[in-house]
Amino acid sequence: MPTRGRLNQALDAINSLFDRALKRTSFNIHILCDHDDEKRSFDYLSNKFKRNQSVFVYKNFKKATMGELLKRLCRKALTFSEVIFPMPDDYLMETNAWDQIILEEFLAEKKHPIS
Repeated sequence: MPTRGRLNQALDAINSLFDRALKRTSFNIHILCDHDDEKRSFDYLSNKFKRNQSVFVYKNFKKATMGELLKRLCRKALTFSEVIFPMPDDYLMETNAWDQIILEEFLAEKKHPIS
C-alpha cells in the first residue's frame, strides 16, 4: 500500500483489512510512505504498528511513479508470501473473510492453472 499525504485514509484502509479478515494473522500489510510525507505518515505508522508483526512500514527515499512504488513493495512482499494483493491507500475492504477467499482461489489456481 503506497501512501502519501492521506494518513487517515491509509489507516481506514488498514483497519478495513483487519476488520473484514477471517484470520488477522493470515496476511501481511506492506506500506510505503512517500519521500516527502515521512514525518507525518512514516513516523505515525511506524510507531502505531511497531508491535504488530504483520504490518511493515517502509520509507521511500526518492520521488517515484505509482508503478515504481508498487514494484518496490512487491519485491519486499515476495520475501514473505506468494500472493500479493495491491491496494491503494484510499480503498476499503468490504468483503468479509476476504483473506480466506483469496487463499482458496490461489490454491485452486495452483491445482488447475489456466493455460
